[in-house]
Order: sequence, then C-alpha cells, then structure tokens
Amino acid sequence: GNRPEISISTLDDFYLPPATVEATQEAWGLFICQNSSPTKLGKEMYNLIFEASPGILHLFTSARDVQAERLTAAIGACVMAMSEAKNLRTIVETLGFQHISFDITVEQATVFRDRIVDKIEMDLGDELTLQAHEGLVALLTYIGAGIIYVRSNYSERLKILAESWNLANAKGKADTAPSQPEEKKAPESEDGLETTKGEEDKDEGDELNGNGIHAMSLPTTFGEMFQINAAVMGLAQRNWMREVLESFDTIVRHVTNANRMQEESEVLALKISTHREENINLAEFKSCMLAALRSLLPKYWTSAHEVAWTWLWENAARMLRDQLGNPRRHQQSLERLQEGMSVEEQHELRKQFYALFFELAPAGQDY
Repeated sequence: GNRPEISISTLDDFYLPPATVEATQEAWGLFICQNSSPTKLGKEMYNLIFEASPGILHLFTSARDVQAERLTAAIGACVMAMSEAKNLRTIVETLGFQHISFDITVEQATVFRDRIVDKIEMDLGDELTLQAHEGLVALLTYIGAGIIYVRSNYSERLKILAESWNLANAKGKADTAPSQPEEKKAPESEDGLETTKGEEDKDEGDELNGNGIHAMSLPTTFGEMFQINAAVMGLAQRNWMREVLESFDTIVRHVTNANRMQEESEVLALKISTHREENINLAEFKSCMLAALRSLLPKYWTSAHEVAWTWLWENAARMLRDQLGNPRRHQQSLERLQEGMSVEEQHELRKQFYALFFELAPAGQDY
C-alpha cells in the first residue's frame, strides 16, 4: 500500500476513523500472539531495520535485548492509545524526549517505519486487512514525525532550562535577593516565613513549623529554596522527595542524554523503594520545584520558563513512574533465583559480578 512521506512541520493530534483504529489494534494483537516473546520480536524488527540502514546502528547503544523489548512495548503502547489523541501525543512526545540527543533524519524514520510494516506484513499475510495496514502506516509515520519534531522544535526549551538552572544555583549571582517562597496559603503572621522590617530583630533560633528552617535564612540555591517550599506546603517529611532532589541536578544536566536519563530513573526508583512509602504523588515534587524556581528567579521567570520546566518534569516523571514498581518485582525474582542456587554457585556469581564491574569501572577497585 501507499506509504506517505513523513512531515515534521507540526505535531497535531492523531485521528483515524474508529473502524481503522479497531482493525489496527486487532492486527497488532494478532502479530504479538504469533511471536514467542516481545524481546525476540523486537530483535527481529531491529535486524530488518539495520539491514536496510546499517548507518543507524550507532544510535543504539543499550543492550540489544533491552532495546528490543522497549521497541515492542513502545509501539504497543502507541497502538493501544490510538483512539485517545491527547494520550497518544503525550506518549510520542515522551519518546521524542527520550531520543532528543539523537539526530534522527526523515530518511531514517522512514526506514524504521517501513521495515516494521514489512515485518507485520510478512507475519500476518492475508490476515492483515487494508484498514489495519493503513492504520499501522499512519501511526508509525506519526511516531517518527513526532520524535523528529520534538528535537527540532524544543531546542529553545533546552536553552531556557540550562540558563535558568545555572542562575538558580549560582550563589550570590542571582539578579536580586531571592523572593520569598510561595505559600499554601497560611497567614504570614502564623508561618513566620517572610521577614518584614518589623521582624528584622527576630531571634534567628526561631524555627518554621518544627522543620528546622530558620526565618532569617536566605536561601540562595535551588536545593535550599526547594526545602523551604516543601516545609511550607507540609511535604518536608516525604523521603522520596529528598531522593529526587538529590538526583535532580543530574536529571536537568543530562536531559538530552536518553541513556543517562533512563539509568537515573532506574537508580532513583531503586533508592525510593528503600523508604517503603505508598501512594507516591510525583506532582508534589513539581509544585515545590516550580515554586522554588519562581522564588529564586523573579526577574527572569516567564511563561516560557513555566512551560519548559513543566515539560522537563512531566517527561522525567513519566520515565520514573514506569520504574517505580520494578525494584520490588526484581527483588522477588532475584530471591527465587538465589533460592535455587547452591552456596558455591552464588559465590561464583558474585565473583563474576565483581570481575565485570572492575572491567567496566577500574576505579572501583580502590574502594
């Protein structure tokens, strides 16, 4: 069938007739059922892509099995969201965010789309209806265009993030003394946060809401201002937020490094899991983050900053949310594996871990 050119001029909401969406979803479900595993299927699709365009091999740096499973899962998520335009657009923008460091061309995206459609055609044969074929081509075209569009059009956001983050963490170099943190909204006389002329002689030993934050302290970095806003909003006891705050500088500075962002999400999920907190609401971090940045950069802050920082956090939060349940599941799997191994086998496995670790990070031998 016809396969249109990929246009990257806009990223509008995706729409197909309900009958086409249904046919596409049924075909994808049948395609998955006919293959033994998502990992194996993803590797077969990647092999077809690499055969057609060997030059894109350097774009894929993670383990092949991991990449293969992610590919199958990502396409499946998009297929299932075809009837929900805003949800699908969010998924595609997230994929663009995760690939923002790669200079993907229209030609490469076209190869990617065509080889995947070819694989589905080969496996389903006559069971692939014309409607389903049309839907798959349209969807994969939309995904490819979206990934390229994000990189091409969100560069200004990245510039805003870099500049404002440096300003927010430059001690003594901000444009003005930091404004007071946003409150939620207790009377000034009760929370003691703002220091007026009549309060200048107030004892510096006074504390705010029992959280150890002094009224006379003037925060000059993001971390300091974040903690004050967390206290004012009643969120100071959120252990998971402290873990995110500790990793946040890395997240901001590596926003264009997809592999590093993925690794940071996995490690952060592991650290958060040690606190055994339930019902983690990632939006709480966003509220404190934006309040802290607005307070530190009152003269610089614009609606463009609001959009850029919200975009960063929502994408980072989606990556983190995907990982939050994994440590517990992984622990259960590892415990089952360990129970089935002898003491000698466990010792040998540990030796192999250390050998591989020292090979990848020789400096680790010094500790």
